[in-house]
Amino acid sequence: MRKILEEYDCFDIQLLRKVSRDIRSCIDSSKPNPRVERCYIIQKRHREKWDRDIDGCSSTHEYSDTFDFFIRSRNGQMKWIRYRNKELIQNKDDWHVHKFVYCGDTVTERVVNDFKINIENQKSTMDELKLECDGKLFELIGNVLKSRDTRLSVKELKMKVTDEKDIMNILPYLDSGENIEIRFLMKSVVILQT
Repeated sequence: MRKILEEYDCFDIQLLRKVSRDIRSCIDSSKPNPRVERCYIIQKRHREKWDRDIDGCSSTHEYSDTFDFFIRSRNGQMKWIRYRNKELIQNKDDWHVHKFVYCGDTVTERVVNDFKINIENQKSTMDELKLECDGKLFELIGNVLKSRDTRLSVKELKMKVTDEKDIMNILPYLDSGENIEIRFLMKSVVILQT
């Protein structure tokens, strides 16, 4: 099984994990490298203006968080998944999304769990990690990175943060960042190159 898993990337590993409990257990114990090249987690908040509400008045509705999760493996396979807490009508900008996942109140936990499953055994250096989210999600992603045996090796890190705490939830658990770009919401841009 180890020999087979050496040739697989993150998508093949995930498909194989779904075959049976015994195979999933074997995969989890052998900890194969998923060979993730790029990973993006982008949190979006939707506001939609309706011409007429139920009472006939024009109004703006705010929907709960939507998360875009993009992952690309070394062999070029990629998936763009959009997580929402409820079904919404698809928009014209949804053409690139491969899958929609509706999670109810557990949308944040589902995004973090999928990140953990795909990153926890990453041994090779990722080309890019991009995170644009709120403080709660930065903290949860930081916990995933902290739980790894080794620091995650990333060539390029891009973050959009609200404060320094968001940065400190991620940076201590990364290794070998050649290019780090940090954008503060409503503030300046900090670019660090090594």
